[in-house]
Amino acid sequence: MNYRYGLLVIMVALPLVLATQLPTYTVLSSTVPTTLKPGSLTVLGRFSFNYNASEAVIDVNATQVSGNFDVLIYNGTYTGLLVSPSSNSSGFIYNSASPSAASGQASPTGIPTNIPTGTSVASLASLKPLVKQEFFGGKVGYVKVTPSHKLSSFWLVVNSTEASGKLTVVMRDQTLPVPSYYLSAGLVLLLIGLALFAAGLATSLRHRGGLALPLPDGAIVMCGGRAERFGGKDKGCVFFHGKPLAERVAEALRRSGLRVLFAFATRTACSAAYASMVDGVSLLETPGEGYVADLRYVAKWASSHLGWRRALVVGCDMPLLTKDVVRKLLEMTKESQAPVVNVLASGKELSSLGFEAKDGELVTSVSVVDLLELSLSPPEAELPWESVSYSPAQEVWDCDDQKSLEVFESLWKNQGEKGRTS
Repeated sequence: MNYRYGLLVIMVALPLVLATQLPTYTVLSSTVPTTLKPGSLTVLGRFSFNYNASEAVIDVNATQVSGNFDVLIYNGTYTGLLVSPSSNSSGFIYNSASPSAASGQASPTGIPTNIPTGTSVASLASLKPLVKQEFFGGKVGYVKVTPSHKLSSFWLVVNSTEASGKLTVVMRDQTLPVPSYYLSAGLVLLLIGLALFAAGLATSLRHRGGLALPLPDGAIVMCGGRAERFGGKDKGCVFFHGKPLAERVAEALRRSGLRVLFAFATRTACSAAYASMVDGVSLLETPGEGYVADLRYVAKWASSHLGWRRALVVGCDMPLLTKDVVRKLLEMTKESQAPVVNVLASGKELSSLGFEAKDGELVTSVSVVDLLELSLSPPEAELPWESVSYSPAQEVWDCDDQKSLEVFESLWKNQGEKGRTS
């Protein structure tokens, strides 16, 4: 799993989370001036929340008021409010528009007989306030009311116990730029993204802090050499029992389950053409400046364009490479912790088979490489490396010249049907 998928999900989630934390903007709903008298009970009106409002803020300006008073909030379910008659109180308050100040009043004796049909009326004396907050004259304060599915509107009432003077009340909605459920969705996506990132990191990074080394993301076939010992031929185009070597190597890698990137130079375009006949093989032309320089070029391209972190690197001229050999190589190198793992072959074993090889452990064209570290390292730097020894040596040896091709021909005849098809 690639950790970049987690980063992509996190990039989607963060704007959702951050958007809900932006400063709110306000919508002016109504300004209600009134004059308070000691002992009066004043209904300022019935107000409804604007669409998508997160809360209503009631600004209370009592700079021109002396004495204390209470601001009370009642549920606005009822469109009519009956206030207990008194010398300083309104009688029946009816409000058909929302939000607005009271639109109709009656005498203190009761409810008028000509109110619209369907008007619901509640007595203020029987209602329990949702909010009751005391204010002091000469100061400015506020009350906040939060909407819910049970509270879409409210009555605003001022009870003046001993206050008198001019009071100004401004009711405004504070509205989030996006619905609040964006936060929930964003947090869920953020958690998913972090989980994907952690899982991808565990399978994409080499051993760090106890993490096991991951399997390669794919295979890179390097095919850009001058093949001077082969007379300058494009070795990938040399046929070996009915197939060109480039096609045979690409096919073995694909049959093992790996994605394949075939790197070629202009002089080896023939090999690239044969390799492209294998389904699932991608081609990449390199500058042709030498094996190390071309491998750095391929490593940078594969890590940035394909998201690969590690890759199995092989040559294009390995006649006996099969899917079973590839899987054995992956198994042998999976525990290594170095950025580069070189596969070695026994020179003595190769010599006994007829190859011209020196004694000792010889470096083959097979390795497992940390592409990201290689692409980021300076050109003159040598990455830390480990090695593993492979046997039978001929399975990971390449075809350098005509004599080695003849040895491979002989080995092929003795290998049996299983070796030819696996």
